[in-house]
Amino acid sequence: LPPAPRRIAVLPLQNLTDVRDAPRVLDAALQQRLAERADLVPVEPAELRAALVRGKLRAPAQLSPEQLRRLGGLLGTSLFLRGTIFAYGASADAVGGLPEVELYLTLVDVESGRTLWSGLHRRSGLDAEGLLRLGAIRDPATLSSRVVAELLEAFTR
Repeated sequence: LPPAPRRIAVLPLQNLTDVRDAPRVLDAALQQRLAERADLVPVEPAELRAALVRGKLRAPAQLSPEQLRRLGGLLGTSLFLRGTIFAYGASADAVGGLPEVELYLTLVDVESGRTLWSGLHRRSGLDAEGLLRLGAIRDPATLSSRVVAELLEAFTR
């Protein structure tokens, strides 16, 4: 029998951009891509929020290792995915105002205290451009989904 899928909690992403919607869009892409995997079951955001309230924990992006272990006990997982958004949306130097997304993710096991995986990925809408300047991605949400998919593909290797 294949091993049972492992639960994984996605902590709120740290947003270093001026775009307020960036964490919401990238979190939705992460939840969707993780849910497509047979080996992982993402913790629902509402379940994460409820566990934070039950555990009287605040600012999930800044929890200490001990607090993360407590949260993991409440959620039934030791795997946490956290990340930082470095770029999202159209940049001033982008050709034609095409979007760019840069995301750093880290997977930690709070029981062992080890970082199991980390990855940094950056894409611009221009990266998808092909022959005759067709195919460029103009929507940041679509580009976000691509960046997340490519990062998580590297995670499986």
